Amino acid sequence: MSARWNLTKDGVVDDMTVSKKSLAAVAALSVAAGGFAPIAAAAPDRATEPAQQGAIVVGPGSPLRMPFPSNHKVEGRHVGNPMCSLAVPGTVVDQNGQSHRVIMTAGPCLKAEDPETKEQLTGKYFIPTGQGDVLLGQDGLATDVVPSEEEFAGVTSPAELFNLMFNSGDYGFIEVSDGIRTTSSSQSVDEFGQVHGEPVQIVGIQDRRTLAPLEISFDNAGQPVCTDGSRTGRGCGFQLFRVRNGIWALAPIDHGDSGGLAFDPETREAIGINSMGLGPLSRFQPADVALEEAYGIPDG
Repeated sequence: MSARWNLTKDGVVDDMTVSKKSLAAVAALSVAAGGFAPIAAAAPDRATEPAQQGAIVVGPGSPLRMPFPSNHKVEGRHVGNPMCSLAVPGTVVDQNGQSHRVIMTAGPCLKAEDPETKEQLTGKYFIPTGQGDVLLGQDGLATDVVPSEEEFAGVTSPAELFNLMFNSGDYGFIEVSDGIRTTSSSQSVDEFGQVHGEPVQIVGIQDRRTLAPLEISFDNAGQPVCTDGSRTGRGCGFQLFRVRNGIWALAPIDHGDSGGLAFDPETREAIGINSMGLGPLSRFQPADVALEEAYGIPDG
């Protein structure tokens, strides 16, 4: 299948721009996988609330709920189910010219297992709002990054162990339902639809040289990064180093922020998808690598 990825802006599809040159592709769609956390409306581009516009709007920093089959709604809300955040939306145009609206998030946000009941997610994903949960979409494509026993058994060095545990792909894509508007304006929104922070219009996706599986680069050291997530809100810091599927930084993210957006506040480019936090350290899945791997887009 031939595919082209376009960035969504103000509910309209615009060609996506990147630091080096536009990403265009010939590919089959396949997706790999991050982290989610269970905890107890989307950001519009303007001050007008989505309810006033007559539509739900989602974008970077919006919340995401993923219910398990046995957990029913309480007053329209999937209370007690896992919660994540959303990153950059866009449109895939296939070889037949048909458009498919999708939005990025972290991998386990779409493929998680209840640690007690071993239930799998329903495959339907919801936007939590103050008025109840609204269906965002379904058929999200992702794979779990938790290494298998066989993979651990094949590790022969500390470098391979690091690569296995912290450098696996952490991304997923949800196909957005009709009636849901998407925007590339990044703005943290909590599960009650309350907006936190000023909107930042994301203008493209930063494209760096894709690294080999065990390669480490410090070419991003000291560069700024800000994140938007539904749990923590907006936080900023600076980057430290990067590996193929991880940009490591001193920037705050917490449970429930997984799947949200990391961006450069100076260029307003999407850097990556919130993946995990280890104390003061945070890891982001590079957005350019996610697109390259998911849609077969060549690097650069």
